[in-house]
Amino acid sequence: MTASRKKQKVADPVPAAFAERLAELRQRAAEREPGWLALLAEVKKAAELSDESLHAEGRREAERRYGSASAAHFWPEPPSVRTEGEVAFAAELDAICVDVGDAKAAQLARLQQAKAAADIDAVRELGRGLGALHAVVGAARALDQPARALLTEDESGAGASSGPTLSGSASSETLFCEYAISGMGAPGLRWCGEAEGQPLSGPFLPIECADGLGESYLRDHDAEFKLVSELCARHLGVTAPGQVNRSYRGRLTLWSKKPLCASCSGVVYRQLVAALPGAQLEVRVDEEPDQSPRDQS
Repeated sequence: MTASRKKQKVADPVPAAFAERLAELRQRAAEREPGWLALLAEVKKAAELSDESLHAEGRREAERRYGSASAAHFWPEPPSVRTEGEVAFAAELDAICVDVGDAKAAQLARLQQAKAAADIDAVRELGRGLGALHAVVGAARALDQPARALLTEDESGAGASSGPTLSGSASSETLFCEYAISGMGAPGLRWCGEAEGQPLSGPFLPIECADGLGESYLRDHDAEFKLVSELCARHLGVTAPGQVNRSYRGRLTLWSKKPLCASCSGVVYRQLVAALPGAQLEVRVDEEPDQSPRDQS
């Protein structure tokens, strides 16, 4: 007895499904490319400066913006490609890649079924479809590759500085001068109570609040929280919530790139003030809520 298996032609709808979106993104990337290249040249020029030259340039820019009297409390950041437009464009690229990933998962399931049924023609056709999907992801990622490469901060923390933090006695002795970046294990200061994957305990109590994307989480790894926790726990003898150092009479200047979130505002303006009632506290913010980083260069 002979038996035959009916071969079914499997169409590959994937490239057509994403072609229109990819073409529109290609057009927008081409329009943005001259601006990207000019900005990247500016960023690379700043990256090539020595720490001393970068600091001197930052000081000159701070004096231009804020005047000589206040310049010591600011550190304008070097130019950045992380503007609202570039972040939005990168988000669109991420979105198409996520959709392609979903299509790849469905295609892979069909491929496994074809393999189980020993349908060689379908296996070949579906395999080509997976290759086409992979090509779509590669094409999308390449559109903003020069800009995307600079969206990730250097893990060494090189070139990052918040300028001098003035505190201590009347003789202007610097007691504490550090910088921190928000995030678990991020570059910069990792305060003495921090442990990877473990909840933090220390002089202050963070609260849960939403970030710019609307996601809520406990803000115990925010830069401001880490800085004031380290200062109080290591240098001022305040190691647990409710403890108070009444003898400290120094001046604290906290520099923040962006306005403080609800959690850090509560820690800095209420808990820190209560823990150090004799301190003079000043919070400097370099970026207003309606400003983008590019507006400040």
